[in-house]
Amino acid sequence: MAHREALFYLHQEKYEQAIVRLLMSRRQAAIIPDEAALTLGNLYAGYGQDEEAARIFEQIVSGSAGAGIGDQARFYLAKIRSRQGGWAEARSALDRIGQNLPENLMADRRLLQAQLYTQSGAYDQALSVLAEAPADDPAYSYARFNLGVAMIGARNVDAGAAILDEIGSQRTATEEERSLRDKANLALGFALLRDGRAEAARETLSRVRLDGPFSNQALLGAGWADADNERYRRALVPWMEIRDRNPFDPAVQESMLAIPFAMVRLGALNQAAAHYSTAIDAFASASVDIGESVNSVRNGLITDTLLNASRGGETGRNSREDPTLLSPGLRSLYPYLATNVVQDGLRNIRDLETILASLQTWQRSVAVFRRELAARELAYERNWAQLHEHLSQSAFDELLERTAGFGERLDTIEQSNEWLALATASEFENWAEASAIGDHRSAKASVTESIELREKVTLLQGVIQWTLDQEFDQRLSRARIAHAGTYESLAGLQRKRRLIEQALQQERLAIADLKTRLEATAPRIDSLHARVQSAIAGQRLRTEQMVVNELLAGQERLASSAAQARYALAAIYDLASQQENSGGVSR
Repeated sequence: MAHREALFYLHQEKYEQAIVRLLMSRRQAAIIPDEAALTLGNLYAGYGQDEEAARIFEQIVSGSAGAGIGDQARFYLAKIRSRQGGWAEARSALDRIGQNLPENLMADRRLLQAQLYTQSGAYDQALSVLAEAPADDPAYSYARFNLGVAMIGARNVDAGAAILDEIGSQRTATEEERSLRDKANLALGFALLRDGRAEAARETLSRVRLDGPFSNQALLGAGWADADNERYRRALVPWMEIRDRNPFDPAVQESMLAIPFAMVRLGALNQAAAHYSTAIDAFASASVDIGESVNSVRNGLITDTLLNASRGGETGRNSREDPTLLSPGLRSLYPYLATNVVQDGLRNIRDLETILASLQTWQRSVAVFRRELAARELAYERNWAQLHEHLSQSAFDELLERTAGFGERLDTIEQSNEWLALATASEFENWAEASAIGDHRSAKASVTESIELREKVTLLQGVIQWTLDQEFDQRLSRARIAHAGTYESLAGLQRKRRLIEQALQQERLAIADLKTRLEATAPRIDSLHARVQSAIAGQRLRTEQMVVNELLAGQERLASSAAQARYALAAIYDLASQQENSGGVSR
């Protein structure tokens, strides 16, 4: 039952609740089945607790789990080790997978195998594995993208470019696919640009959407492709397109320096000087904004805003902030806030706050349980008094003793053949009346009437005796059956009485046990609450410092760009002065 509940929460990506359910089950049963342990490991992995997840998977692998469960554990262990950069351990775990991996994991296994081949430089093997995949599978497209980038990084430009060109040219139906296509074209375009193929680079970069998240970098690269061919006027078109966009984006900052660079090449020194001055002012303004943002971070304002922008309260490894939920000011700073280290810090805070919320719920539950236990104890004491009084007034023992005496009386009747003892009430009444008539003095007279009366009495009693004697065995059997039924009913009532008394005693012990457990649990919850609060405070400080470091690094880049602009501006002034002294005229 606990495993099914955990799966229910797992499918909703509520990892913390699912982990709690399985840990409770393990605490109660001492051990949990291998399938549930596999689920617990996946929950820890989804929650970002890779080491704990790896420990569980290693226990499953080294234990006596079935082949199917063992292969799954090896696969998940390989994923964790590859994520941690433990490539040798990942390959070892992957190589030990047998033939019992479920079909739904086979595709992921091939992806992981291709990733390991790519990492080790075995590009041909990686291509061979990925060739088995359908071209429209997004996961395989990402794997091919990573392979293409890795091959280009290994100086195998043509082969890597062919892979990226295939991804960059494919038809797309979803935003995820369009984003991957843009990334492939961007990576390929800059690779071609570095390889000296400016014309091919510009053609590739032109395939990146102008309204997509990579448009700034693509337009910047397209301009440099034109500049490499000394087509500076054409280069100005994409650069001028992005110069007024988010000034915190490094591509926009570079375009602000590239524009006057091209104008210098075109001999337009005055316009170049004006653009350098505009860039210097923009960099200074952005630097001031970053400085204010640093103060806001240190005051906790930005961190709170970022945490409030999380999508749907998600927790775990994949949760991130949604930029569209940020204020315009923060949205422009998002390039500094979207780094992995900052996102990891924010995710840790969110996860800790989820745990804190659960602990606060448990604290409230403890108070509720205390009230419920007090009410239950009061009801028990009241019901116990009433039941005890009722049970004490029930003469079960006396009734049982009397019933046992009836059995002995039946034995005596049988032994002495007391047929009259088995007469019905009417028969006994007739016998007694006849005896009374026969004993009356009028019946003892010698007159004819008295003689006839005595004969009638004798006849009546003879009929009664004959009937009782004929039915003696039958009546005795019925009497014994009735006696046995009565005795069994009374004995059953006596057993129920003892069960009631045991139940009452068990209820008293259960209430005492619940009170003991509750009072032992409450301090643990309070202690955990305090520890989590402290952890949140510490994580907030670390995350805020990460954000500050990113912002300060951005501020340093702005300062460097501003210094380049000032140096270039000074060079323009010197060149203009030289031209003026030599009689030249600048545009």
